[in-house]
Amino acid sequence: MISSTVNAMFRDDAKIRKQAQIAKENASVEYSFSELAKLMPAEVVNLILELPDIDSIVSGIRERQFSAEDVMRVTCIQALKAHAKVNCITENMMESAMLTASALDERYSKTQKLVGPLHGVPIALKDNIDVQGHDSSLGCRCSILQPKARNSPIVEALLAAGAIPFCKTNVPWHVVSGNCANSVWGRTLNPIQKRISPGGSSGGLAALLAAGGALIGIGTDEAGGLRVPAQNCRLFALKPTSNRLPGSTTNNFTFGWDTIPVAVGPMTRSLNDLVSIFKGLVNSHPENHDPATVPLPFNTDSYNTTLQSSHAPFYDPYYNSNMIKLEESPIAALTLPSRPISLNSDTVPRVRPLRIGYFTDDGFFRSTPPATSAILQTVYALRQQGHHTIPFALPPTHTAMELMTKMLMLDRSSTCTSSSMIYESELDQGAIPLVAFLGTPHWARSLVAGFFERVLNDKVLAMMIRTAGTGGTRMSSRIAGRHGHGWGLDTLLRFGTFGWWKGKERCLDKCVTDVQALKAQREEYQRFFAERWNKDALDILICPVHAIPPTPSRSFPYTCAGASYSMLFNFLDYPVGIIPGLCPITRNDRVRDVVRYVHSGEPYDLFPIHMGEDWRAPSIETVVQKLQAQEVPAGTEHIPRGSYNFLAILGTEEYNARLKDGSIGNNSRVGIQVVGRRYEEEKVLAAMQVISDCLQTAEARRASQA
Repeated sequence: MISSTVNAMFRDDAKIRKQAQIAKENASVEYSFSELAKLMPAEVVNLILELPDIDSIVSGIRERQFSAEDVMRVTCIQALKAHAKVNCITENMMESAMLTASALDERYSKTQKLVGPLHGVPIALKDNIDVQGHDSSLGCRCSILQPKARNSPIVEALLAAGAIPFCKTNVPWHVVSGNCANSVWGRTLNPIQKRISPGGSSGGLAALLAAGGALIGIGTDEAGGLRVPAQNCRLFALKPTSNRLPGSTTNNFTFGWDTIPVAVGPMTRSLNDLVSIFKGLVNSHPENHDPATVPLPFNTDSYNTTLQSSHAPFYDPYYNSNMIKLEESPIAALTLPSRPISLNSDTVPRVRPLRIGYFTDDGFFRSTPPATSAILQTVYALRQQGHHTIPFALPPTHTAMELMTKMLMLDRSSTCTSSSMIYESELDQGAIPLVAFLGTPHWARSLVAGFFERVLNDKVLAMMIRTAGTGGTRMSSRIAGRHGHGWGLDTLLRFGTFGWWKGKERCLDKCVTDVQALKAQREEYQRFFAERWNKDALDILICPVHAIPPTPSRSFPYTCAGASYSMLFNFLDYPVGIIPGLCPITRNDRVRDVVRYVHSGEPYDLFPIHMGEDWRAPSIETVVQKLQAQEVPAGTEHIPRGSYNFLAILGTEEYNARLKDGSIGNNSRVGIQVVGRRYEEEKVLAAMQVISDCLQTAEARRASQA
């Protein structure tokens, strides 16, 4: 008891000292940089502030319009101003960044050669990316004042490309929440709308970029941690295939797991920057810094071919079979449209309109009207420009969520709830229910799971309840008591800590054969998904980022299941890009009959296809009316009929409540995901540009018809 009290006092003292250290560094750097900036010519400062993208930074340094040190100084001042507004910076590396920038300038003046394609570009990092001499605290008091001995591979790759990391940004407690708050650094605000969460787990990074503190950020994504914050803060992001970029070597408790791969990816304020940073990294031999990284340079041919699809003649192997010489095709005996002509055939035009699949209901959690409307309006914009949009029938997503839950909880989360790194750490409000639940004894979870399975026929939620948790560890029981969860829960948690229940729980950990079986099921699902992709001959796929639009931080425990749309592609390890800010949200977008809405089928084609000049995109009001009336199920395999989808009902009711109280305001918008096959990031990036162009054309058409 005494030792734990002393340990807690030490950690409290370390927390105070760390916060004071960062505050002092921020104040010192802001003052010194501001004084130095006064000595810079005003036209140079204004020129740097008005730079549209990182290509302009590199070209400006090459042409000696300004130096890398000038760019870094101005960027650091902007970052500190953003931090003062939204509380996003956790590690101040600005002084060392200035030294690095000065060294780059000196080297360039001597050799007349840039170090790499990202020469002098300031980069913000997520807190869980290791930098030599700085902490990776992950919002835990137990991890502060423990600087890392070496850089992570992604940092080494950035430095080799000429980029300069200058700060690290806030994350939720141990990156296990969809919010961005912890007991060490506090809560990060969303600069777009203060009442809305910036998202997690890369919320601090997204807030810094959205507040104007940086052009580029590098984060990680294991369950939408890069993509959801990008949607919430209206930023572009790319979650690559897991081994396309080097790793981050975090001290997170999931480090070393390969069941659900963690992807390192960029987040930017413009699509051009997203292409430039990814291209610069993969062309700088990142495999030299991480042996697990695939040595795959940027595929310019694939990028340009996809980009040119906007100017291609109308062509589709389903609908334009007369354009194909069937007698010369290797599959001439097959009958269209049961199977499309191979797009690799020499008879197929090299440049053609894209075949784009789409869905708005994954069968696990039906997306709300704004998220659905964003996809449908994108589909109509693409059809108007001659691209082919195909309703995509997903394999059963609830199966993928079941497998993903089991893989994330291989040891029934004992690593999380008993880790010495996390012991006695205080949690963000959104993480308290999660950790308390993880510590609930197995017999208590079985009772709750039995209720959902036998009374409500919700087998998916019952499985998740049984899978997660360790049966009550010291950490989870203390958290439950400390945060006032009541005598009953705290007693249950403490009872689970002692006696034969503890041994019983340990016996439920997964053995090697169980892990092999789970991986085999995952590979089977991946093959099944690929077969459906091949059947439709898709180039890319679009879908919502999250079933629920951006909500306040307190909503996360209720809406977290809506992340199935982003988690699915971590499970598949497919590259995904985010196009933000498409569809506004109003109070009229509420779901009136939640139970009926959640359990009805997918409305793939609610509207006829208009290809003429009188085409108009459907309004959000029309979409909502059609969705409310939809009852016919479609191709996506839903949770079995007759089941009760408690998680979807809970999330949709929370969405309605936040619309009613005004927490989700008129300034909120949703984005879309653009998905490609593994290692086809170039096609995803080009398709994002094509889709953005189509949306701009559709918006201009609507404005002219108004």
